[in-house]
Amino acid sequence: MVKKNKNWLINTLSNLDLNKSSVREEVCRQIYLQKGIFSAKQIITRAKLGKVSVYRNLELLEKLNLIRPAINVKGEQFYEKNDNENHHHHIICTKCLKTCCVKCSEPKIKTKEKFQNINHLLIFTGICDTCAKSN
Repeated sequence: MVKKNKNWLINTLSNLDLNKSSVREEVCRQIYLQKGIFSAKQIITRAKLGKVSVYRNLELLEKLNLIRPAINVKGEQFYEKNDNENHHHHIICTKCLKTCCVKCSEPKIKTKEKFQNINHLLIFTGICDTCAKSN
């Protein structure tokens, strides 16, 4: 699923006959603008949207498999755009919460059993250079 078009989320929702409210469009726009992982709190702050509306829309987008949970840090859930073609992991600074993507070269898992859509999640933690220098 390639997401080069800035309206890919809105178009997908329209194709599913889901409403295009101004709040939903703004949540989708904010997600598109994200370069990496994002939280509901970041969208609420940047777009000045209501908390309940943002969480409700993120829940819908996750249910539709358009975004997926990436990591949960200190009780705050971070998401990323669902791009099965660009599988990766994350490393997070335990002091400032800065995150970076780490490429995953693990090939698709194959088993003798019949499983479909097998995925895995791996999170690395450490201290970033900026935090390490400030000690």
